[in-house]
Amino acid sequence: MNTKFAHIFGALLTALLLFLAVGYHGWICIGSVFSEDCKHLGYMQTVGGLLITAGILICLAALIIILAIFRCADWLNLAALSVVILSTIFSAAGVFFYYNNTHTWSPFMATIAMTISFVLTALLLIDVISERVNSS
Repeated sequence: MNTKFAHIFGALLTALLLFLAVGYHGWICIGSVFSEDCKHLGYMQTVGGLLITAGILICLAALIIILAIFRCADWLNLAALSVVILSTIFSAAGVFFYYNNTHTWSPFMATIAMTISFVLTALLLIDVISERVNSS
C-alpha cells in the first residue's frame, strides 16, 4: 500500500480541522476567531491568522504529495516535508499564542498528549495493515 495516500488523507483532515477551528463559535470570546465578538481580544486575530496560514500550507503539502505520486521525484518529497514542517510551526505558534494569552496551560498539555496518542495510533494501525497486506 502506498503510504502517500495516508499522508494525503492526514493532510486534508488536518486542514479541515484547522479551518473548522477558526470558523467555530467556541472560542473564549464566544464567537469564531474573526467574528465581531472576538475583535475586542486583539490576540485572536493573530491566532486566526496563524491557524489559517497553517491550513493553507497543509493544503499545499497535500497537493505536493499528489504530484509526488505521479512524478516520483525525490525533491517533491522534500518539498512536502518542508511545507508540513512550516505548517506545524504556524499551527503550534497559533495554539501557543492562544494559551499564552488565556493562561490556561492544562488543556494545552492535554492536547499535546492526545495528539501524540493519535499519531502513535495511526502509525501502529498503518504498520498492522501493511503487515497484513504484505503477508497475503
